[in-house]
Amino acid sequence: MVSLPSLPCPSPTPTIPNPHVPGTACNNQVPNLIPCFAWIGRIPLLIDNTTTPNPHVVMESSAILLYLFQKVDHSYRFGFADPLQQSQLLQWLVFWGASGQMVQGQWNYFRRNQVENDHAKKRFHDELLRVNHVLEAHLSGLYTDPSLAREYLAGPGRGKYTITDMNAWPWVRNFRAVGLEAEELVRLPALAAWVDRVGGRGAVQRGAFGEGYDEGVSPELVVRT
Repeated sequence: MVSLPSLPCPSPTPTIPNPHVPGTACNNQVPNLIPCFAWIGRIPLLIDNTTTPNPHVVMESSAILLYLFQKVDHSYRFGFADPLQQSQLLQWLVFWGASGQMVQGQWNYFRRNQVENDHAKKRFHDELLRVNHVLEAHLSGLYTDPSLAREYLAGPGRGKYTITDMNAWPWVRNFRAVGLEAEELVRLPALAAWVDRVGGRGAVQRGAFGEGYDEGVSPELVVRT
């Protein structure tokens, strides 16, 4: 998650524990809430202790980002007041959560575990390429205006950095290292530029590589993403 270093959260700050990773943030109220969601697996949970009479639990990273945006981003730094622009944001937020995230997760599973299932490997390899090319076409302006390549996924013109970029980037950032061929990667220049652009932001650096999230120190936090 790269939203908390970006959004000005109220005090006390909501905590995002992961019941499947030892040592992640937790407080005295959380253990009573986590068992209700433990069956879901590795997905993150947000426990908002600022709500009354009980803490509010939000599951799924897309829903967490949207909840944080609606709760604390009253100046619309990472979203839009305009309903049509916000609709575009939601479309890409849902697209990645429903298509890209699932496909990349399945492709990683069959690739890393060397499961003998050529049909599954080909299916998820091809689907991951398709999803990446959807992002490439959108960012490059292929079907709108190729002279106006987008910098971010949502917003007018070249777009602006929003929660939909926060949602997709942690997965897409390693697209060069997920087993795609060199000739496949070279056809994704706009996607590559977007990955580098988002990854160069200071808050993203702190969220993705800061203390407690360094994959070199704690590879178990990212090995399954």
